[in-house]
Amino acid sequence: MLERPCPECGFDPSTFAPGEVPEMIRANATAWRVILGRPDAAQRPSERRSDGASSTVDSFARYFVHDPIHHLDDVEEG
Repeated sequence: MLERPCPECGFDPSTFAPGEVPEMIRANATAWRVILGRPDAAQRPSERRSDGASSTVDSFARYFVHDPIHHLDDVEEG
């Protein structure tokens, strides 16, 4: 997952520096703001998860918020 570009979205984790993460998150959040404003925001257009996990906008938002909080807690304790 982190060794090569994603075949679905094209994201290549090897092509950015950690210092770029805040700007990438801001740009991604801006794009989500537009998507979440659409009337069909609660509907998932297609199944794209290769691991078979089911996700919704709500579950993705919770995961997105939890993951960096969790990892920050890990590194602050370390």
